[in-house]
Amino acid sequence: MEYISALAAGKQGNLVPGGAVSSSSSVRAVAIGHSLSPPCGRRMREVVSVAMAAAEKRYRCDMSRTRRCTARREPGHAGAVTAIVQLLALDSILGCKNEAGDTALHLAARNGHGAAVEALVSAAAPELSSELNAAGVSPLYLAVMSKSVTAVKAIITTCSDASPVGPNKQNALHAAVFQISEMVDLVLKWKPALSGQCDVKGSSPLHLASSDGDRSIVSAIVRAAPPSTAFLKDSDGLSAIHVAARMGHHHVVEELISAWPDAAELRDGRGRTFLHAAAEKGHAPVISLAVKNPMLCGIVNAQDKDGNTALNLAVAAAASKGLCRTTFRRRQRTSQHHEQRWSSDLLLETESGKKERKKRDMRTSREDTWSKISLVVTLSAYGAQSCPQRQDHLNQWRGNDTTDWIRKTSNSLAVVAVLVATVAFSATFNVPGGYGDDGKAVLQAKTAYKFFIVFDSVAMTTSVVAVILIVYGKASGSWKSFILALHFMWVSMIGMIVAFWAALVAVMRRRTINIVIYEVIINGIYVLVLSIMILTKPASWISFVKFMFSSLLPERHHRRVARQYPFAGTYSRNYSVFVVTNILAYVGAFLALSKS
Repeated sequence: MEYISALAAGKQGNLVPGGAVSSSSSVRAVAIGHSLSPPCGRRMREVVSVAMAAAEKRYRCDMSRTRRCTARREPGHAGAVTAIVQLLALDSILGCKNEAGDTALHLAARNGHGAAVEALVSAAAPELSSELNAAGVSPLYLAVMSKSVTAVKAIITTCSDASPVGPNKQNALHAAVFQISEMVDLVLKWKPALSGQCDVKGSSPLHLASSDGDRSIVSAIVRAAPPSTAFLKDSDGLSAIHVAARMGHHHVVEELISAWPDAAELRDGRGRTFLHAAAEKGHAPVISLAVKNPMLCGIVNAQDKDGNTALNLAVAAAASKGLCRTTFRRRQRTSQHHEQRWSSDLLLETESGKKERKKRDMRTSREDTWSKISLVVTLSAYGAQSCPQRQDHLNQWRGNDTTDWIRKTSNSLAVVAVLVATVAFSATFNVPGGYGDDGKAVLQAKTAYKFFIVFDSVAMTTSVVAVILIVYGKASGSWKSFILALHFMWVSMIGMIVAFWAALVAVMRRRTINIVIYEVIINGIYVLVLSIMILTKPASWISFVKFMFSSLLPERHHRRVARQYPFAGTYSRNYSVFVVTNILAYVGAFLALSKS
């Protein structure tokens, strides 16, 4: 409070930091009709920002938590209320804007300070709800993006003429469809006409909700919107049911058809139904829904403007996957032949220059991939959001450069896996201590020998599985099989190392030597493993743990992140598997030491 009073106490733009002023004159001094110089204007914006920050800290507790607050915190709440009350008395301050054109209401709404928004719009500044910032965004749109139901309620219940405008001609409902259904119900109850407004690409809120695939959100719009909403088309001629079919959201398609049966017969700009859209993308659940519904039998054999039925597009989509792989291999061979044929004409570019440039490009590609993964994990862990947009318009980042690396290194990894399997297989016939006259192992009663058999069997089995997965992955082009093979191959190598240590322990008598061998082999390996874990972690440990934990929660935001950046999520999950696998292997080796 003293800092706010000091900032507000300057005369003719001259503010003295830390100056002592009376509380009664500090706020009223700004209300005098003197013109403020630019430094004073900046100071007034600081007053608003500081007050909003203080209000957020004081009002973050909800009513139930407020009742549990201790007596020591009550003066803090009183101080925040006093600060806001003082600022609310000054209309000139509340109308001030910062460099981005944000008013105090914009700042409070953007950060989700529900109590501060409620105080602003109810007491002194309801007209600020119609103000737009420099980006053309209203406070209501920012409140929806902040996920603050309290802030949204405060604006729409107090200000009937509040502006819902957002960027790119979007409105508050465009942003609400990516939040919770309660937010959608609030906005639609306030202004149902928002469901029929479209953005710059012609997408209505129902288009965005259908692309995201949350049935509860679509149901909320269906209940409040007029039937004409289902027939709105974007700039590409796609309706909401086409968008849902393209994304494979069969439950959304079912919801739209049950509410508006005529929507099933809508055609896009190329004369295609939603069944054509689903068949082109290969979404079997949507196709199955259309085939099994007797009401939709008329569109099963419907033709587009080119005479294609849904079956034609489904066959073409299935064939294109194999065609893409074949085309890539042919282009690769053609490119190599072309380089060999015309190498004599490329006098300015030597072979060493080509190799150096190729290495540099691969190194740059790996650095870019690593930077993207780190950014996605860190920003997602702390709740960063992207602008509301159609999910079928996303440019998915799948790490294609890494896929090329997998294709090139699969042969070498297959050789390594075969060698591990061979060593593990031969070790079963050359057991430590040899065999007795009865054909049984001499050391079979020793615990260390039993651990040797267990870990050698693990190494043998997992290496064979890794070989099978690598061969299958290369033949089918499945990078998932390759990644799974890497995990199995790593387990096989760890198992082989532990089996080697168990074999040494089985033939040694002195426990001290066994412990030394354990420290040298096992701990040496895990120092290497720890180094790999540190060097390859996608973000800080706190950010990574928050990202992995939040991905387990049923929040649609994380599903959209996984949809747009699937490679980042895949890398993080496999990194987690790598960490857990090595921890379990270390625990197993420690148990083997304690029992032997």
